[in-house]
Amino acid sequence: MPDFITLRYWPTFNVADIAICVGVGLMAVDMFTSKRGKAPVRRASEVPPAQSGELVPDPYPWYPPPGAAEASEAAAILSVTWRDALDIPDGRVENTWENRLKIVAVLRRLRPRVVILPYGSGRHPDHYNTATLGYEACFLAGLSRIETDAHPHRPFKILYASLYADVRPTFVVDITPFIEDRHRALMAYQSQYANQSAGSGLFVPEEEIRERTFAEARHYGMLAGVRYAEPFVQKEIGLVDDLTLIPVQSL
Repeated sequence: MPDFITLRYWPTFNVADIAICVGVGLMAVDMFTSKRGKAPVRRASEVPPAQSGELVPDPYPWYPPPGAAEASEAAAILSVTWRDALDIPDGRVENTWENRLKIVAVLRRLRPRVVILPYGSGRHPDHYNTATLGYEACFLAGLSRIETDAHPHRPFKILYASLYADVRPTFVVDITPFIEDRHRALMAYQSQYANQSAGSGLFVPEEEIRERTFAEARHYGMLAGVRYAEPFVQKEIGLVDDLTLIPVQSL
């Protein structure tokens, strides 16, 4: 049972237009923890149901090459144990009942405690639509009157990945030990990030990707007193048990 599910887009120069990745894109649980060993990447068809019933047919085969191979390579770099892609095409991420139920089914089978969504604003409609779609799916997943092949489950926490949003984060996570793995996983998507004539006027040149992504992470790291960090937003107020243990020095 995973602790995280991310319905996250890649940086704005743009890999997630291939599909909505449920399970992991650049999955925070594997970026932010280093204690996991290597494990094979599993599809939804290989994950046992959370409670009872059979899994629906694996939607993964529709994922077009070379995207499927690239996604598997990126997942292996991050030691991800599960990843999949829903059959929601590029440019068609819409907050419909059908799409909500697709995500509900995954949430109930994997039963994550934390779900990471894109921040609710951005250039690409697929990205900000996912924020609302994912939130509403998380709510619906806890309703017993909605019947699927697994029991209701509502995630405890919803976070928003805000790296490319013009908003002050609620907190940042130190990713210094994992920054090189993050870049390697990103560059596994050569069909998107390698220099090519198609889209050359829109996408960032390959030689600039490292500089840009590291600069963003360095900026948020400096704010928190670490080298590299990843920002997140939560809508709820934070709770602290001990004021003397709050990290990040004020002066």
